[in-house]
Amino acid sequence: MRPSLNPEVARLITSEVIDGRRDRGEAGVVPGEAGTSAEEIIMDFDTVAAQYITAFNATDATERKAFIGEVFAADVSYVDPMAAVAGHDGVDAFIAGAHQQFPGWVFSLLGPVDGHGAQARFTWGLGPAGEEPPVVGFDVVVLDEEGRIAQVLGFLDKVPSA
Repeated sequence: MRPSLNPEVARLITSEVIDGRRDRGEAGVVPGEAGTSAEEIIMDFDTVAAQYITAFNATDATERKAFIGEVFAADVSYVDPMAAVAGHDGVDAFIAGAHQQFPGWVFSLLGPVDGHGAQARFTWGLGPAGEEPPVVGFDVVVLDEEGRIAQVLGFLDKVPSA
């Protein structure tokens, strides 16, 4: 059974996208548009990106697995220059590895989130909290019909030299 979104996330999704705004990529599928129906999910891409970052920042294994179960589709595929993983276990292992490699560092969103249809893109940073992140990446996520992340295509824009 799929865990439910926490009440604050549900409130944000409902209150911020009910009007169908698309100017900043805030709304995904808008009922009534060509090819959509009222049954399709409306997704706030800012919330999707925030949930993604929250999952990546979870250091407690149990908490992280719960976030991954909420945010990512069971058959998610994740590909970036450092890894290619699939499923919840693959994403969990990848995130755990990032925490091992960069202990104490945190992921953060950098700049606005942009999206259309079922895909969104955003820039993230990884580094010590409150400091300029030495690692910067750009991810494109594709959502499934339930609004979960089904695919991640990651790019590294800035990586410190050894």
